[in-house]
Order: sequence, then structure tokens, then C-alpha cells
Amino acid sequence: MALRRSSTRTRVGLQLLRARERYEAGDLSASIALYEDVLRQYGEHTEAQFGLGIVLGRVGRYKAAEVLLDKVVVKQGDCVDALNALGNVLRMQGQLPAAEGLYRRALVVNENAAPVWTNLALCLNDAERSRDAISALRRARDLAPKDADVLVNMAVVWNDVGDAEQAQMLLLRALDLDANLAEAHLELAQIFLRRGEYAKGWDHYKWRRRVEKWQVLPKYSCPVWRGEDLAGKNILVTAEQGLGDQIMFAGCLPDLLKKALHCVIESHVRLVELFKRSFPGATISSTRVVNPVFEENTVIAVDYRIAIGSLPSLLRRHEFEFPRHRGYLRSDSARIERWRARLAQLGTGRKVGISWRGGTSRTRRSKRSIDLVHWLPILRCKGCQFVSLQYGEVETEVAALASGYSTPIGHWREAIDDYEETAALVCALDLVISVQTAVVHLAGGLGRVAWVMVPAVPEWRYLQDGENMPWYPSVRLFRQLQAGDWRPVIERVSGELELWLQSGKSC
Repeated sequence: MALRRSSTRTRVGLQLLRARERYEAGDLSASIALYEDVLRQYGEHTEAQFGLGIVLGRVGRYKAAEVLLDKVVVKQGDCVDALNALGNVLRMQGQLPAAEGLYRRALVVNENAAPVWTNLALCLNDAERSRDAISALRRARDLAPKDADVLVNMAVVWNDVGDAEQAQMLLLRALDLDANLAEAHLELAQIFLRRGEYAKGWDHYKWRRRVEKWQVLPKYSCPVWRGEDLAGKNILVTAEQGLGDQIMFAGCLPDLLKKALHCVIESHVRLVELFKRSFPGATISSTRVVNPVFEENTVIAVDYRIAIGSLPSLLRRHEFEFPRHRGYLRSDSARIERWRARLAQLGTGRKVGISWRGGTSRTRRSKRSIDLVHWLPILRCKGCQFVSLQYGEVETEVAALASGYSTPIGHWREAIDDYEETAALVCALDLVISVQTAVVHLAGGLGRVAWVMVPAVPEWRYLQDGENMPWYPSVRLFRQLQAGDWRPVIERVSGELELWLQSGKSC
């Protein structure tokens, strides 16, 4: 019996070893399968639960990871690694107080655990406690002075509070320690791109694919396009990131369509019909494409491939290479007319679409959002009918504004849930006013006028200075001068809106 138990332990140990090896090699699917096999055979095996929780967290399956890691913490409440890992998956779900509590529990067990201090700092930064975050990172740096990851995280926090110079210095120091640290390159890319230093920025931006959160692409037989002549050649453009970025990078597609014999373009499922209408010479797919591509009765052999976010590194390396376009996206004309008729029923005056909340708890939502009640100086401008372009559950907010302040806002769920309808509604409006969110990219891509209220430390797409956005000539930026203070921005936008209404001109 003892020998049988020893044999079982050996077999489990080998499976766990293979699972860890596949994880370290980047083969996450194989690692998950091996861990799951252990759990099927041997029940709630603590080491397998911990390992699987780590891998599931890495691929973004945070809830499933939380369940597993919580079981490990229940069984081993003084395990620093388990407390740290569970804190991480809770932080990624925006459960910041709970995550902070777990990190602090881990530090009670081992106050010299530098990785825990680092993760606590990221949690505090997400909660907009920047000074506390920097203090925690300094503790991590003291404990691990040669840890390049700590320097990168310090740079992230300094960048968030607007000290790009300090952030850049830390990132360069991190790259001296580890020249292949993808996170350092990506953070440095955002600093350069925010300054409009595109050539430098794109050279670092290419490292994004090596950052853990990025989806692993299938293996392709065709090479990556690096600027070779595309005459007579077919090229596949692979999709990445969210709606806004796909729309923004799609501004490079007209140039690519002129160069290649044929383009196969992957896109977010919500953008497929819009892209088909806008780029009629291309093949548009909502799913991952393999080579060759089968389209109806035609077989398209792809000669090159490129991620859509890599197109600017070849086509937009300098500001003069951004075209002064009037819109490269095309909405459905019949839908536009239906929305114009519907908007007319709201009454006389200009029709203005608004979006007041952007991002998520992981993408600086608090800095990218303005509570609807603070929009009142804008919403009370006479001569306008306002319409919601805000995604998410906002009916309660809209109803509260109408009842509490006698300020009605048109809101149609069908206009938000279907992006074809959203695009048509945007085209039917006279103006869009928004915070940093995907609707800005949609309006700009359609060539519609949009005014954007930008925080003191903006996303890199909006640059650090100026009123213009090179991606979209029709977009105008209104910048926050002091972090957290939106009142001067609101006042300026409402003043400009009054002047526009008085002028009687179109935007």
C-alpha cells in the first residue's frame, strides 16, 4: 500500500512538473489541461488548484481562478504565494478593498515579500492612492533593488500622476537590467506616443505582443509584413484590442488597400458590417483567419500578415503621414435617415450626442468619466436636444437627471446595443460631446464632429498637448489643466456650445 501511494505521488508530481513546464514555455492551454487532469483524478489537490488558478488568472478567467485560489487560501491561510495570487485576481476584477486586504495579510506573514509590496502598490494606484502606491513601491525596490519589474511598476504610477520624465528614467533603468522586458517597452511606447514621437513610440509598441495579457495568435505559414512591395500580393490583417483601437488603427487600411492585391481583415464582430461597407474591396472576418482563406468559391492564399496595431509602425511614423481625411468609415444611409426622423421628434434645435463614462476599473475609469450631474452647464444650453451615446446600464442615471433637474436626455437602448445603429445615430447628429471612450473613435472614423473632454494625463491616443487629434481631423480636444478638476473644462465646452448655437453654423 505504501508503494502504491509513493507511485501515485510520483505520477502526480510528474504531471504537475509538466504543467509548470508548459506554463513557463507559454503553452497555457496545455498547462490548463494537465492541471485539470490532476484535479479530475485526485480531487481537490492543493498544488494543482494553485497552479491552475495562476494560469487561469493569466488568461483572464478571473472568476474561475478566484474560486480555486480561494480554496487554497482556506486550506493554507498563511501561504504568501496563495494570498498574493488571490489578491491579484480580485484586483483584476476591480475588487480593490478585498485585494488590498489579502496583500496586507500576506505581508503580516512575510513583510519582506517584494512581489506582494509591488502588487499592493498597483492595487493602491488603481484606487487612486498614488502616494501610498509610490511608498509601497519604494519598499519593494529596497527589498529587491535589481528587480526590473519593480522599476516598471514605479514608472506606471509616476506616469499616471503625470511625471513622464521620472517614468521614462525608471523605464530606461529597467531596460538596462533586462533589455527584453516587454512591459517596460510598452510603457515607454505610451510615453513617446503621447508626446507625438511616433517613430520611437511604434518601435517600442511592437513589444505589446509579449505582454502576458495579449492573446496568443495561431501559427501562420506566411511571414509578417515589414514593408515589402505588396503589388500582386494578398495580406491578412489580424485583429487586436477593443472597438476603439480597431477603429483607430483602421485609419491605415485605405493605404494598405491601395498597396495590396487583396486584404483579408479580421475585426470585432460588432464592426463587421461597418467594415464591409467601408472597405468593400476587402474580405472582412469576425473570426480568426488561417491561411489559406476560403471565401465562398474562392481560395485566397495569404502572402503576408500583420496585426492591425502594427500598421502605424509602417504607415504613420511621422505626423505628416496622418491624412486629413473626412472619414474612412461609412454608415448605412437608410439607417441614418431613420434616425434623423426620430431625432426630429425630440423638437427643434441642434441634436447633440453625449457620452460621459469611459474605461473600466482596470483602464482608469475614474479619470475618464464625468458624472452626469456635472454636465448640467452643458445640458442646459438652450437650442439643443441631447441624446445618450453611453454604453452600459444608464437608464437610472438618465431618469434621475430628468426628474431631479428637469433635463431630459434621449436614450434608446437599440442605438447602443447594435453598432450599426450607433454609427447611423452618430451620423444623424449635429455634434458629439464625449469623454475618452470608443464613441470618439467612431465619430472620428465617420468624419463627424466630436468634442472630447480629456483628463490632465490622457490616454496616449489623445496626445499630451494641443486641441487636435492626428487620427481624426474632425475631433477637437478640451483639456483638463488640473487633475480631478472638470469644472473649467465643462465651462469652456458650454461656452463654445453657446457660441456655436448663436452662430447658426454647422460644426
